[in-house]
Amino acid sequence: MINQSIQAIQEAPLVLKILMLLLVILLAYLLLSVCFAPGMYLYNKLTDKNQSNVDEEKTYYLGEITLKIQGKGYGEVLDTEHQSLYPARLFQLDEQEADILYSVGTKVLIIEFDQEGVARVVRANPILERGNTL
Repeated sequence: MINQSIQAIQEAPLVLKILMLLLVILLAYLLLSVCFAPGMYLYNKLTDKNQSNVDEEKTYYLGEITLKIQGKGYGEVLDTEHQSLYPARLFQLDEQEADILYSVGTKVLIIEFDQEGVARVVRANPILERGNTL
């Protein structure tokens, strides 16, 4: 039976041999994906920055907008102290309702992180100009 299979493969045209080789490679890839999927899932859960690096205590960080935030939308903020990027939203509801735009380069204060790891920000300039210390 095995000898007949080997002989049939040897007598097959080149195109059929290439297709069989691609099928074997695809099956090997699928087998390896199934074997390594639980490990990859665990690795992603343990190294997800947006979930695992959120501070528990009330700490404020200075940041800078790297992707604009407008109204109720999402943007991106760079924590200038730790050089970390986070997804971001406006903290104040009145600014969200008024569809306020924080453009790229706006200095902000990161007030908190929500359950999904999204930074909630306010404009830093008015706070710092008043001389308030953090």
